[in-house]
Amino acid sequence: PEGYRMDTSKVTIDFRDRGLTGFFLQKHLMKSGIGIDCANPLNVIATLGLGNTKADISALLTALKNLPQKRPIKFTGFRFPETPAEIVLTPREVYTRYQKKKMPLTESEGQICAETIAPYPPGIPVLLPGERITAEVIEYLEMIDRFKWSVFRSGKKTKNKLESISVIEV
Repeated sequence: PEGYRMDTSKVTIDFRDRGLTGFFLQKHLMKSGIGIDCANPLNVIATLGLGNTKADISALLTALKNLPQKRPIKFTGFRFPETPAEIVLTPREVYTRYQKKKMPLTESEGQICAETIAPYPPGIPVLLPGERITAEVIEYLEMIDRFKWSVFRSGKKTKNKLESISVIEV
């Protein structure tokens, strides 16, 4: 669409058709001396800049061509939440008018979220303050947890388990 541009410094590498997850690719490339910005169950993202040479690109391509023959089990079942969140309160209302409490993620369906939850990558919030927590979002966050994905919670990066979530007290 008009106004959108590609970031040519970012290269997304996806080998799902060969049954390889982004996490597997990241480990393999790191062993080959190739730095990766981020990995997720679907792909890895490498960043190229002005300092990269043709030799750097060749090393990346060689490492990809030399992927081990023994492949991990094909990755299936990854799905981003499709249903738009119900916005019950504005973030301002959540922060200024309500007390917050922590509760187990598994018991939070129907509650109103009191924090931002953004798995990285891609860093796009799955929940914002004031949104109703759905079973679909809980399932997604549990999957994120299984893969030990980094999660930003209200702007703070955490790698610990998503056992609890901050909700408003009613």
